[in-house]
Amino acid sequence: MRLVGLRSYLVMGLLTATIIGCGKTDTASSGADDSSATAAAAAPTGPVNGPTDQLVKISQFGGSLYCSIASSADGTLHAIYSDRADPTKVMYLYYRASKDGGATWTDPKNLSDDESGLSSYYCKCMTDSQGRVYAVWKYLTAASDTLDGPGSACCGILAYRCLDGGNWSKAIKLSTKNVPSTSFFAASGPDGKVNVVWAAGNTDVDWVPEGGVQCFQGNMIQQVVLDGANPPTPKGLIVPKPIPTQAQINAAHAAGNDIPNLDQRAHQDGLWNLRGYIDKAGVAHFVGEHYSEYATGGSSKGYYVEWDGKSLHKLWTIDHVNNLNNPPTLLCDANGKEHLIRTPEHSEKEAVRDYAMANKEVDDGADIIGPDKIGGSVVDWQAEAMPNGKMVVTAAVSQKGGWAPDDTELYATTFDGVGQWSKPVCITNNAARQAFMDKQTAAGGVSKSDTYRPDFADAVSLPNGGVGVLMVNTCSSIIGITKSGVTRGGQVVGSLGTVSTSAPWVFYRKF
Repeated sequence: MRLVGLRSYLVMGLLTATIIGCGKTDTASSGADDSSATAAAAAPTGPVNGPTDQLVKISQFGGSLYCSIASSADGTLHAIYSDRADPTKVMYLYYRASKDGGATWTDPKNLSDDESGLSSYYCKCMTDSQGRVYAVWKYLTAASDTLDGPGSACCGILAYRCLDGGNWSKAIKLSTKNVPSTSFFAASGPDGKVNVVWAAGNTDVDWVPEGGVQCFQGNMIQQVVLDGANPPTPKGLIVPKPIPTQAQINAAHAAGNDIPNLDQRAHQDGLWNLRGYIDKAGVAHFVGEHYSEYATGGSSKGYYVEWDGKSLHKLWTIDHVNNLNNPPTLLCDANGKEHLIRTPEHSEKEAVRDYAMANKEVDDGADIIGPDKIGGSVVDWQAEAMPNGKMVVTAAVSQKGGWAPDDTELYATTFDGVGQWSKPVCITNNAARQAFMDKQTAAGGVSKSDTYRPDFADAVSLPNGGVGVLMVNTCSSIIGITKSGVTRGGQVVGSLGTVSTSAPWVFYRKF
């Protein structure tokens, strides 16, 4: 799960540390004489030499978590992303557009600032057949929730805005604080309209006193078809059994026909990590996760489930693992064949795999992105549907593996719509962007080390060919300062200060 309430910092060799702000300055010092240093996090700038010539930074604060990109028939790129200037502010959703292939972008527009004090997190940008642009996102409503991911474990308010004729609509909320949503996905239907499918709590419960819906309580699955700024009417795909009122419970007891205790409250049999597609008939298909102990009080095992448009069925049992950053995704190719894309929990070599589905079963799967050798790791990945059954998978891959690897690169592979995946292409070339500087003087020295790590990415098929990728690429800097000094007792000592910053920036690149 991603830490959504704080920015990650690493401060080494310190006796004291002061965090001044995200994307700004961390300072620390130690030694006989008080010395400290400050330095701003350096934003990677482009273009640069080598394979990253098209890497363009579009965020402004260096505090991003999520991003999404879409394109219009005229070639206009539409990007949305979360960002904030400092950790005392909520996370806002911003929009920028490009009409020259991503070389330059319009000024940022804040889409989510409604003075509610709620942060916006996972988001999705889509366009429909009429050329309208939709920004869909989830506000996080529970202040105690500090962890979330694209699979959406935490409760929130699902909202969207529509760009039509050059004007943005007001925010339209698909769920409320009283009946909040958890996991959601957006997909295009056969008519070119944008569909949104999400999980929410039972409408018979006022969830505010309960502290909000958790992922295992989101057992009401709904679908809407967006039509500009017209508020849509949800269609219930999975509707939980009504919860009786206290008067009904009392009446049943008086009649000697007690309602079972389990049926007197909301069942904890919800789904999360929803990811899927809309078929040629406009019917939603998706996979999700469910853990059986919430429903039965028994096994600690969970399982993947598939909604085939009519009912749920179990795919296979899994361990209780964290897939909120990388939800398994169900997509469909040009021949109507389903593909379940996921990372296996217990494979010898980590990889993103494509499992072909037939008759509600999956095959052994084929690796499509992963490290070259055993021991490497897949840090983060996402799968996106493209027109005509094509697909794109992006994955942050480390050849070294282990905890906090420093060699992570973003790769992308494309599916041709009928059966062939391309060889993965490196999008970031972070290794070439890493830098180390060391300067020594008579009074002391300063050294600085920059490393980069891709965290999240979204992809879109471009009308003129190729694929556009929007990514969060984090720049981590460690600055060391040494300075000689003399104590009151006449002893010569050296003082050391180190500064650590971590700034996630949003970049665009075409490949």
